Amino acid sequence: MTTTNRLAEIRQRTGKESARESDLAWLLAFADGAAATGRYQQEHIVELAAGQEHARQIAAILEQENDRLVTEAGRALDLLMAGEPGEAAEILKQLAADPIEAQDDNRRPIYLDGNSRAWISCGDGNIRAVEGATSQPIPAADIRTRTGSLREIGRTW
Repeated sequence: MTTTNRLAEIRQRTGKESARESDLAWLLAFADGAAATGRYQQEHIVELAAGQEHARQIAAILEQENDRLVTEAGRALDLLMAGEPGEAAEILKQLAADPIEAQDDNRRPIYLDGNSRAWISCGDGNIRAVEGATSQPIPAADIRTRTGSLREIGRTW
């Protein structure tokens, strides 16, 4: 029997005669289940809000990095316009290089290549495909050349 049918039946009976013990037990169980669902939904909302805040923080970091890259690219363009191609090429080379890793960060970078395939750092300049943990290490530069790009998307232990 569905919830609405059972509630309608209980309402109909309680108007004419007192509710049965089983009806009261069912109503209490239903109310308890509804309260538990409400608590679950509230907990879920709190978790979603925390995830949303984390996503905002990541977006702010990415926006700062993007601003830095735009500034550096603008500097390179200014140098090109001023007739300094050597200095502009050096700036562009630095922008294209892998980010310098913090010396105290022992986590291994995770990369995404130009074909949307995930890779993980071996720590020696080589990387391995994530889905094939037994794959042979490949130089990161080879993957970048073969797929067109190799971007760090996160870090793991």
